[in-house]
Amino acid sequence: MPSLYESWGRVAIEAFASGIPVIAHPTPGLVESLGDAGIFAYRDDLGAWIHALHALKDPANWTQASLRVRARSIELSAAPISTSGATPSKACGTPAPAPAPANGPSAASGVGDQPAQPPTAYTIRSSLTPTAGPLTIQ
Repeated sequence: MPSLYESWGRVAIEAFASGIPVIAHPTPGLVESLGDAGIFAYRDDLGAWIHALHALKDPANWTQASLRVRARSIELSAAPISTSGATPSKACGTPAPAPAPANGPSAASGVGDQPAQPPTAYTIRSSLTPTAGPLTIQ
């Protein structure tokens, strides 16, 4: 998120809920919402973005970051977190039935307790080098 201004990082927190680490420019809103789980790089420092992406290519770094962002998402959650699988019902405050079990967590989406899987390539588009085209890191 190379945003110049973010009042609060809703999109970043949604990524966190899926176990996806976020690299962001350190706006006050993003620093507050992402906390220690965020990976920060100044928006005009292409080298810092490339370094952060390279670091996340390492599966161990990705797994550690993914678990950290899921924990931050839970910290920020307004909904009670249940370990039994039951979710609160909107009507009368009674527990809703537990969702049907899936065939295990979805690694591609980061759903469940497993960290999301790292992408295989990243593309960076930079206004610093508009004629050079996007940079792809594989």
